[in-house]
This record gives sequence, structure tokens and C-alpha cells, in this order.
Amino acid sequence: MSRNRGVNPNETTQLPLSDGDWIEVRMRLSSGEERMIQRLTAKGYQRADSDGGDSQIRVDLDVTKFASVRAAQYLTNWSMRNYKGEPIPLPANFSLEKRAAIIESLDEDTVREIDEAITAHVTAQQEAREQEKKARAGSSGETASAATSPSAAT
Repeated sequence: MSRNRGVNPNETTQLPLSDGDWIEVRMRLSSGEERMIQRLTAKGYQRADSDGGDSQIRVDLDVTKFASVRAAQYLTNWSMRNYKGEPIPLPANFSLEKRAAIIESLDEDTVREIDEAITAHVTAQQEAREQEKKARAGSSGETASAATSPSAAT
């Protein structure tokens, strides 16, 4: 049976932050959403030759934008409040740039904490997918590379 290759945009999880705050994030991003982060944070592109003579493209990311843009892409809700104690809205219908600007309006410690929580979430999701891949390969009697590589099967 083939596996599901789509991403459910409504699948979320709540991640705790300090002082009782929390963020709600998407479980996974689609390929297009991941690429949008790269597009919005790219400072430039360089062609680099690898040792084998193959030409590769290297993307230089603006690290000052990366945390807020990635957070804007993952976040669906949060418990953040402004200096008056009022909820800070994070409208889903805002552009990614406007959502990133809202995140950038928070204090640096909060943005860093959000980024660390999202990084831990992304890492855990990647590890879970790797375990699933190994389990699928093991149950079919194939090695992981044979299960994913068409050239290994020939």
C-alpha cells in the first residue's frame, strides 16, 4: 500500500513556552511552504563547482529574517499579549511578510524562544519520519536505500 505523501494543513500541535505561554504550530509544511521561507530569506545565490566538477547553486540566507519568517509559516495561534495585556492577533489571512513583521514586534528573548521551540519541533518531526521510513523498509524486507532509490532496485 502506498504511503500518504500530502501534508494536512490543519494538523497542529501546541508547544509550551516559558511563563505559561504557548504556540500552536503546523505539524509539517508543504514543499512550497518550505521554499517560500527560502525565497523570503534569500540574500543571494552563487554557483559553486563541487569537487566532481558538477555545478551547484548555493543560497545565502539572511539569518536575521529566517526565525521570524519560519515562525510565521509554522504558527497558527499563540498566547502572546502586548504590553497592555491584550492578545496580539496573528491573522491567518495576513501575508507571510505581515505575519513575520508581527513576530518581529516581539522582544528578542520571545522570538528566540519561539525559534528554539519550532526548531525542536521540526527536528522531532524529521526524526519521526526517518523512523517511519526505516519501519516501512524493514517490513517490506528492503533496505532503506533500496526502498527509496529506483537504481538500487534494478
